[in-house]
Amino acid sequence: MQAKKNIKGLVGVSVQANGIAVCHLQMNGSPRPLLSSYEFSPCDSASEHDSVLKKAVGKLKLQGAPATIILSQGQYQLLLIESPDVPDDELKQAVRWRIKDLVDFDVGSAAVDVIQLPEDAFPSGRQMVYVVVAKQSIIDDARHLIEGAGLQLKYIDVAETALNNLLRNDDLGHQGTALMYLQPKQGMINLIRNSSLYLSRGIRANISQLENSILSESDAFNHLVLEIQRSLDYYESQLGQAPATHLFLTPLAGGIVHLSEALDANLGVRVDLLDLPAILEGAEGMPLDMQQSCVLAVAGAMRPES
Repeated sequence: MQAKKNIKGLVGVSVQANGIAVCHLQMNGSPRPLLSSYEFSPCDSASEHDSVLKKAVGKLKLQGAPATIILSQGQYQLLLIESPDVPDDELKQAVRWRIKDLVDFDVGSAAVDVIQLPEDAFPSGRQMVYVVVAKQSIIDDARHLIEGAGLQLKYIDVAETALNNLLRNDDLGHQGTALMYLQPKQGMINLIRNSSLYLSRGIRANISQLENSILSESDAFNHLVLEIQRSLDYYESQLGQAPATHLFLTPLAGGIVHLSEALDANLGVRVDLLDLPAILEGAEGMPLDMQQSCVLAVAGAMRPES
């Protein structure tokens, strides 16, 4: 099939344990991006990823479109370190050698990126950075997957930064906002202020234990509340920030759809389920299970062009 040229917008691709999500967004000048098309293709074998993604891209007629792929959490490490005191153009190289004893593979040939935190993120005055590090083979595989499906690889991103795109058009003011993303056996919570990431923390959360249960009597739920509260407290006490006032959960479906209400009743912040149709044109009627499957791909496709 002949490649489709000059496709506006960006395609987000997320490879998950149970399938591959593909979403195409166009920034059409309105406050809400336009979700032009989306697809979630069930797939539980890595050997099928190439064919499954290529089929989805063909079905949505996205050949030739620029794309962002979101790495799976097990494909990289996220490290918090003090920033080396070097010029910006030397930062990545300096960081590479500072983390060489923190990873179990050769950083000399690894892919490394740096996420700079705001200057007021730590009251000690130390300038801290998050470092994303992955084996070069992981990056090569991601490139081959995207290009083999007929897309043009433009960005490789990770969930810790991509998910913040979901909130960038919201008027959140100057108060801290938390965003939590849950997967079957793990999750993460980000603390954001003025559209900048201040804290990202992995949390243990087995959402299968939260399904169709009386949450107030669930050990898994009480553990989740404790993990969230620890993150909020750290943001306030250790980072010296004003208390966060709002927690958003990425879309949830099935037996845990009411988790946001239970958390709202047990935490000292307002808790809401993030609704993709509220932030995207063209997502009206998108079922919650599809929102849950596609949210990372949507976040990747919402990446700012900078």
